[in-house]
Amino acid sequence: MGCISCGEKTGDNVLLCKACFERLKDPFSLLPSLLDPTADMRLNHFCSVSMRIGPFSDSDITFGRGLEMITRLRELLMSSHKDQLPILIDRYLSMLGIDLRLYGDERLPRRGILRQIVNASSDLSFSGESWARALIRLGNIEALTAREMMKLPIEPSISIPYAKAMAENAVKRYERGELSPTLKKITEVNKAIILHFIGSSDDAIRRLDQFLSFEDFIDERHHILIWKATILLDLGRDSEAIKVIGELPKEFHERRVEKLRLLLGGLK
Repeated sequence: MGCISCGEKTGDNVLLCKACFERLKDPFSLLPSLLDPTADMRLNHFCSVSMRIGPFSDSDITFGRGLEMITRLRELLMSSHKDQLPILIDRYLSMLGIDLRLYGDERLPRRGILRQIVNASSDLSFSGESWARALIRLGNIEALTAREMMKLPIEPSISIPYAKAMAENAVKRYERGELSPTLKKITEVNKAIILHFIGSSDDAIRRLDQFLSFEDFIDERHHILIWKATILLDLGRDSEAIKVIGELPKEFHERRVEKLRLLLGGLK
């Protein structure tokens, strides 16, 4: 089989050679996206301001302060005064659809600034819950990228180390924030889910089972059960997944649960 980019011979079911894979400039482009021209309107509940810039003889364009979130974010990333970045990053990523919890079916509108935010935030350090929340969302972007990397039809010797590195980055971001007890529980569950993303599914299930036995994780119980059932289903252990879904209250309805029940034969 040949590389779909350069034609170089590759292994069976391998669509990209190592050289072409390494030229991938933006790994976040792998994330499932919303190909919706009205995404700004739908996510913000209003129509974003549009402007046309150019032509200019000078290639450098600087962004000043403005009301638009994305304009203000760019201005702060380029300035030396970044005190407002934590709350803006937290709000912006939340607006794009990156929750504090990993759900597994996240879809993002295409945003070129996304990688810029992830890269620029690597060397920043702030205090407070806004920064902790922002770090969790940034970590989740890298965790989701690791999951998508594992799905690519390329040599495992290329994809697995890269995915594990992204997963490690996600965990490091979680640990850089000053986590409240609530955020701490959220990140612990996220860490277990990341294990599944990089192929350590049995370890993920064991970790989730531990949380189910802890009384202080009671507010995360439904989320944990849904993920445990999802992982079991991914592993082909349908009967076990059905039992886990059966532990949820019958009156509990959520999109992920309904999808699981449908996949598992219409379990009521």
